[in-house]
Amino acid sequence: MITQYLERFIIEEKLEEIDYPKTHAVGITKGKNFVYTSGDMIHRWIAGQTNSGKTTLAQTLMEVDHLRGRKIVEIEPALEAKNERAFMNLPNNDEDMLEVLQKYFNLEPRPFKAIVYSPVTRKYRAFMKNDDGLRSKFYKSIKITEPDVVDLIPLVFPGGSIERLIVRKAYKHYTEEVEPKRKNRSIEGFLQTFEEVTKDANFSSFTLMKIEYIAKTLISDGDHKIDEILRKTDEISVFTFTFINDPLDRYIWAMAILNLIYNRWEYIKRKEDVLSFFVADANLLAPKKKKDMIDTLVRYQERMKQNLQVYARISRGKGVVWTLDSQEFDDLDDVIVAQCQERFIKRLRSREVADKLRIDYNELKRLDRKFAFFDDGFMIKKILVRPPMSRKARSGEFLPIHFLNEYERWENEEANY
Repeated sequence: MITQYLERFIIEEKLEEIDYPKTHAVGITKGKNFVYTSGDMIHRWIAGQTNSGKTTLAQTLMEVDHLRGRKIVEIEPALEAKNERAFMNLPNNDEDMLEVLQKYFNLEPRPFKAIVYSPVTRKYRAFMKNDDGLRSKFYKSIKITEPDVVDLIPLVFPGGSIERLIVRKAYKHYTEEVEPKRKNRSIEGFLQTFEEVTKDANFSSFTLMKIEYIAKTLISDGDHKIDEILRKTDEISVFTFTFINDPLDRYIWAMAILNLIYNRWEYIKRKEDVLSFFVADANLLAPKKKKDMIDTLVRYQERMKQNLQVYARISRGKGVVWTLDSQEFDDLDDVIVAQCQERFIKRLRSREVADKLRIDYNELKRLDRKFAFFDDGFMIKKILVRPPMSRKARSGEFLPIHFLNEYERWENEEANY
């Protein structure tokens, strides 16, 4: 049931009628005015501590952008082996969410088509081995070719400035002089070129080992190329790393997919197309605080932050808008945050943030999951967030098998009904 607090929240008469469908609303104010995110090329940022409703809000934003005709892509958390977005293929069945959805937005639950893509690993093959048609319907494999890997190496390679410069020099020499035709490029050919370029530089063979490790990690002989996935505007495309065991490999894959999608989109898009790119736990990809710098990943994190700093500045011109989430108000790189004109603030324990936003600290600290503060660049509004029409994974439901069990249960219920 709706709490008495919610009843007190919606007390004023609606001030004006907005000529937008309620499906496109992201929330509603105390005055019963529907709140919409901008339809322009604007980046978004969601800040809030764990279990404050960030993932639920991001799912609502996905639905809104999908209904606007944008291509939706999400990279699930780079380090956690989670897969939760598959639940979007089911209608929302949470009683509290449904009551808000129906009472304040006059909307009914409905599923959204979400396809999960994964690199081909031993774990993925074992998962698909027992496929009865349901697994292959929602879980598909990524195809990363050798020319793709060659293009990715200078983008994801970690190291000092001189080391990266030498890698880029070898890449430029290989792609412009040795093998100008992209389809003919190979990892072995690039490695040979790298050795030739560096033979007089007395450079460490450790660099070559790092390149080989990255290259072998990123090869995936799946069925679906990135270009093909980006053209599928009728689906929400989710990239998961739940079938990868090593956290380092998961992080390398997250970097690779992010860079590959960003760089391939401009060759695929039509003039009016927009790619809405959702990145979970962005503070691990572009960290500002030392607490988010992980010893074994620190070089990769620095490299990814450098890429995102550039992408956030120039991506609007390439038809890409970002929706990033992080766990604190000051844990994402300042250069990237500065590009986000729309910001959602969920529950936080920070007097500094409360003072900065002119929000009551106790209210910010105790903010219910149903609410958020929305800063659209002009003013800050407290909104009752529209719940997603599709199902949000419950606590503890983060594996593919959890989704498959729920989907089968739902299908049986529908058949019986």
